[in-house]
Amino acid sequence: MEADRNISEFNMAVSWLNRLNYYFYVCDEAAQNLQLFEWFQSLMILNRELCTEMKKDEEKTQQQQAEELFKEINILLKNQNRKGQTGIPPTTYWKLHKFETSLRKIMDKSGLLKRVQDDAMKSLR
Repeated sequence: MEADRNISEFNMAVSWLNRLNYYFYVCDEAAQNLQLFEWFQSLMILNRELCTEMKKDEEKTQQQQAEELFKEINILLKNQNRKGQTGIPPTTYWKLHKFETSLRKIMDKSGLLKRVQDDAMKSLR
């Protein structure tokens, strides 16, 4: 942290965790309802939120997966608009699933899914 900057005694840790929880809930709902675009957009929000927890190689992998998904989803959305096609192709579903799973693994490796401290009060300091 910069020495010439005043540091607040408050942080957004709890708010941030609530946002992560909310967007994983949105992902679950979108996946269950096969809502392709909402699922993808929620994953992109989570990807941005978790970028501070990623190692360089994880960040690169996540970016590659996101770019590939973005191209594929744009093609699917164009086909839906032009041809009226609906549903998610199985390959796209599994790519979204894999992308979401990798984000959850990053959370786990960062200690954001499971309790690390025996005393929760220590975790909030």
